[in-house]
Amino acid sequence: MSQTERIFYIDRIIRNVGSVRCDRVAERYDVCERQVKRDIMYMRDRLEAPIVWDHALRAYHYEKDYPILKFSDEKALVFSALMRSLVKATDIIPLVSEQAMDLVDQSLSPEYRALSERIIYTVPVLDRTDYHVFATVCEAMGSRKCISIEYRNAKGESSSRTIEPMKLINYSGRWYVVAFDLLRGELRSFHLARIIDLQLLTCTVVEKGLDEELEKYINSGFGIFMGMETKEALVKITGNAVYSVEHQVWHRDQKIEHAVDDLDKPVLLLRIPVANWAELLGRILSFGALAEPLEPLELREQWLRKIDELNHLVQKR
Repeated sequence: MSQTERIFYIDRIIRNVGSVRCDRVAERYDVCERQVKRDIMYMRDRLEAPIVWDHALRAYHYEKDYPILKFSDEKALVFSALMRSLVKATDIIPLVSEQAMDLVDQSLSPEYRALSERIIYTVPVLDRTDYHVFATVCEAMGSRKCISIEYRNAKGESSSRTIEPMKLINYSGRWYVVAFDLLRGELRSFHLARIIDLQLLTCTVVEKGLDEELEKYINSGFGIFMGMETKEALVKITGNAVYSVEHQVWHRDQKIEHAVDDLDKPVLLLRIPVANWAELLGRILSFGALAEPLEPLELREQWLRKIDELNHLVQKR
């Protein structure tokens, strides 16, 4: 049995009973008490668990509330379901996926392990991974080399670029490489499925000290359309969509306000940082009449134009 499983068990017993004895943990997992004590020291030193020895009980307990491992079985079960669904939906090597699932399942208690097949995570639409492209990008990042790419954008326009790959990101089932674009002289994200051709170059990446800028670029705004400069969008959510959106996280820096309209119906006001309107606009339109962008004017005008285009399409039919 793995150390993770023993740690989860120790935490569970302390929460349910109030304390845990080393000999009982050792007997359950067929290990020596010295190993259990090492597990407890790991919890204290690495996981910052407030675990202390009680001389009267001759057992360990928490001296204060410890939320980090709370619901550990449930969290591990969610992770197991996620991994199992991803493995089934992709072309990962069976040997690798089996080993990965064995490691994940070891963290589950026997009671929860039986439930893992009964929880399903529906994987979003997936790009077919071109492993030649993926491998070349990985090689470039590992060797700190540049690559030249032939790239087709969303409009079908092709261009030649030389980039310095910095991060690989899977977003909604699609792979993107965040790179420094030597033509533009700035950070850009490229959809791997739109790379027509690529070649690893011999030129070495020059250190630019972009770590902080890269972190800001990736996490600044809503969606995969990244950028340093963001604007705040204000979206009004009404009807049944209120009860869905209030439990969703569109961005870590979003702000949600609850209000009522003139008919005393619930309204949700969502403020969210955005670097590019395209993806947010699509999300808003997916709610139909239940979502309306209020600010800024630029976003609202684009939304109105899209509605006019849809209306014109319907009238033609």
